[in-house]
Amino acid sequence: MQTPRPIEDYAGRSGYDPSFVDAAQPLPLPGTGAWEVAGVDPAVLSDGDDPHELKYTHFSVKVSTQRRLPLFSAVNIDGAKSDRTVKRTNVWRFDPRIGRELQILDGVYGGDKEGFFSRGHMTRREDPNWGDKKTAKQADADTFHATNACPQRQFQDSQVSIAGLSEDTGLDFGAYVPFDVLEKGDPGMQIALSSVKDLYLSP
Repeated sequence: MQTPRPIEDYAGRSGYDPSFVDAAQPLPLPGTGAWEVAGVDPAVLSDGDDPHELKYTHFSVKVSTQRRLPLFSAVNIDGAKSDRTVKRTNVWRFDPRIGRELQILDGVYGGDKEGFFSRGHMTRREDPNWGDKKTAKQADADTFHATNACPQRQFQDSQVSIAGLSEDTGLDFGAYVPFDVLEKGDPGMQIALSSVKDLYLSP
């Protein structure tokens, strides 16, 4: 884990593109319903920006203030331009565009044998890694933010990953189902016991 980057470093992040698959029928980000989501620092917003959308390279996230976890993420995938040679960044950071008190990088994460969760990616690490090498590396690093981290049991990750995207172009949504069900011994945070990890859409 490292200190956050300067907020200026996030300028120019395109985020999720609703028109990526079909410009004639754009697919907007889901609504947040009754959930309260974190507001983005106005200093980094442009005219017309959603004040709650955290834009990264090829994906966007909205964070639940109650859970301090991503409520959902959405990513554009261009399998024909995918770069699977990008080295795993593996350095988790806080995002300076929302309050650090709304982000979790420790406390509940640790060894599975000790009863802790591992950090899962809401937007899978490989999915936004496409384009030129610089863009793909930036996308990989962007996935390693607390805002894109969700508690998971390590053995489950392989069961919910998307496979066979090398020739596909599409969208991937990840979202936690808002179940207010807590386990005994809850470590000071609410964790959904059920989740929808991936919904893949293509032309």
